[in-house]
Amino acid sequence: MLSYPIRRHAWKVSCLFVALASLAARPYQDTKQRFELTVADGWKLAPQFGDTSGMVFAREVLGREGGGTALLIVRTDPIGGRSLATFIEEVEAAFAKMPGYSKGREQSVTLNGRPATERRYKTSDRRLRSTYSEANGYFYLVHFEAPRRAAQRLWPQAKSMLASFTIGSARARSPVGQHTSTTREVEAPVGRWKSDSGLILKLDADGDYQLADVRGTYRVDGSTLVLSRPGGGRQSFAFEHDEDRGRLVLSSPQLPQPMVYRLIEDKRVGRRQLFGKWRAVDVEPVFELSLSSNGRFVLGPYSGQWAVKDGALRLAKSDTEFITYKFRFEGKRLVLSGGDLDKPVAFKRISS
Repeated sequence: MLSYPIRRHAWKVSCLFVALASLAARPYQDTKQRFELTVADGWKLAPQFGDTSGMVFAREVLGREGGGTALLIVRTDPIGGRSLATFIEEVEAAFAKMPGYSKGREQSVTLNGRPATERRYKTSDRRLRSTYSEANGYFYLVHFEAPRRAAQRLWPQAKSMLASFTIGSARARSPVGQHTSTTREVEAPVGRWKSDSGLILKLDADGDYQLADVRGTYRVDGSTLVLSRPGGGRQSFAFEHDEDRGRLVLSSPQLPQPMVYRLIEDKRVGRRQLFGKWRAVDVEPVFELSLSSNGRFVLGPYSGQWAVKDGALRLAKSDTEFITYKFRFEGKRLVLSGGDLDKPVAFKRISS
């Protein structure tokens, strides 16, 4: 089974919120507008824990063909200065760890009218075909694999999905919001702040900000507050947050003197408000999310550690497998969005 770490995390085909959802020859559009395709009859949507880089489609294989699962996996990865050849090498380095791996034929093909490379591979019990291309600042990988005895029968179905594949309008963004800082983690000063001069700064728990009439997103990197504006502009401020006094001080070389803000509305959501067992509403099938005071979570078949960081809910199965959701409260309901969700999901508390 494919296990290439697109975001340096292992790929494990598993479902976070839903059981395999049946799709019968219907269109699928990536929620981030990176691609779309028509799903062949009998194939199912199989989202995986923590995955935001694409989608997995699966089909069960008959017992007389060895059983197991056939997969069509679509992945996107920001180019980040690499060549397509380097990207292919990274993927194949993961394939090489599979028992009985060998590389087969290579040919030039097209993907949605763009030049692409198709490569075939074998393992001891599976057959693989990968199509590689690039567009809009992304590498695209469309990967088919199936048990050896079922591969020839199922390839025409996968080929039809590949033929319907359309590259979307989304363009890869530079990793402004990503960093590898080793500085200690500092909680974001979420809230509505007013400076001594009357300037209003609003920092929401979901990472959005408003400064006067300017809106954008923000992140905290150690003791630095980074405000990013639409179009790519950004400003960085060293900040001091005195939580007890409700005081925030911003400074930068562009300011003649530090700006002092006072908290006028506390928008933080305490961990205690999240404790308990929650049940999703208006979704099928129904599932539950348990957030314990000891930092453990249970979500369907998954469990691990949870935390609130920078105003977001982080669920971690391990050090390398995690997903982060924006969250808010609407009355007594908890609403999660982002991460691997196609749309916001509301929960009602069923126990504390």
